[in-house]
Parts: sequence; structure tokens; C-alpha cells
Amino acid sequence: MENRWNREQPQPESFEETREKLHRYCLFLTKDQWDGEDLAQEAILKAVNKYGKEGDFTPALLKKIAYHLWIDHVRKYEKEFVGYPASIEKEAESQKEADEELVEKLLSHLTPKQLISFVLKEAFQYKISEIADHLHMSEPAVKALLNRARTRLKVLAHVEKPEILWTAEDHERVSQILMNALTEQDPAILIQSIPVLIPSSQRTRQPYCASPVLSMAA
Repeated sequence: MENRWNREQPQPESFEETREKLHRYCLFLTKDQWDGEDLAQEAILKAVNKYGKEGDFTPALLKKIAYHLWIDHVRKYEKEFVGYPASIEKEAESQKEADEELVEKLLSHLTPKQLISFVLKEAFQYKISEIADHLHMSEPAVKALLNRARTRLKVLAHVEKPEILWTAEDHERVSQILMNALTEQDPAILIQSIPVLIPSSQRTRQPYCASPVLSMAA
């Protein structure tokens, strides 16, 4: 009998997947589509020149190269143009504060499944079908889940004391997971935590039911 452990080992990601992660990270750094693409290409070329063929690169290595290239670009720009606004360190700090505020809002308003589906869709641009696979749900069910998440965020936006959806321990743990995923621009950090955040009994693929009494707390 084939060993189950061997069968469940994750497959190495392709270079296209690695490059997509790098592009997302560069877009996060530069806040500009064109600059992000240029930075990603520059990072890949530098890695090729230094380490060899493309397939040998890990996402962490490429992100590290891209980060230092962007730091160099910003510092060069600051020297050439006096009065350049905030440095990349200040921008990163501002982004971190914005991410912390967003994470706290999501944790205050959304259930685990709503939160995971919403972040994968809105922050990481995942397709409905991809989210359905990760959550073991049908695509219509994921669409309904996202609709309920958006509704909760809108309805509860001005509620000072929303209902408690997480224990204090889970709140702290999930907050750290989300911050890491957003800071690194790496959805894998969140996806790998799904078994911890959502029990397997709640991830069984269910047929979609378009009932008007669907619970907003699903």
C-alpha cells in the first residue's frame, strides 16, 4: 500500500508560481504596476546572474533580492531629489499600521470561513474556484460566503461593540497569521493555517442551498 504521508507531500511549485508571488510582493513594495513589474524582472535577472538557472530560486530568495534592490532605488532617488517624501522604511511602517487596522476590523466582524475567503479574494485576488478548493466548498457556497462577509462588514461598520467571534487566544494567533501573510504578500501563510482555523468537519464540501435564511454567521 502506498504510504499516505508520501502521497500527501506538497509538490514543488513551478517557476511561474514563484514569479507570480514575486510580482505580488514587488507590487506591494512599489505600489505601482509598472515599477512592480520592472523590479520583479530586475530581481530575477540578478538571481540568474548570481545563482544560475531560474528553477533553483526560492520565493524567499527572490523577495530578499527584490527588497534590497528597492531599498537601493529609493535611497538613490532620495539623494537625487531633495525633499523626497517618506523613505521606504516609513512607508512600510505606515502600511503595517494600515494592515493592523484592517486585521482588527476583519477579526471583529467575520467568522473564520468568512475571513479566509474574504482575504484570499480581496487581498490576494484568488479565484472563486481556488477558494472553493481550499475550503472544500462548492463555488456557489463560496460566493454566498463572500456576500455574507461583505454584508457583515457593511452592516457592522458603525457598531462599537460587535459580537465576540474569537477567543482571546485565537484572536491573537489569527491576527499574527494575517499580519504575516499581508506583510510578506504570501497567501500560503494563511492557506497553511486553514486546518487550524477551521475544523475538518466544517470543511466538508456541501451542496449549495440558496435559502433566504442562510445564517450570516456561517
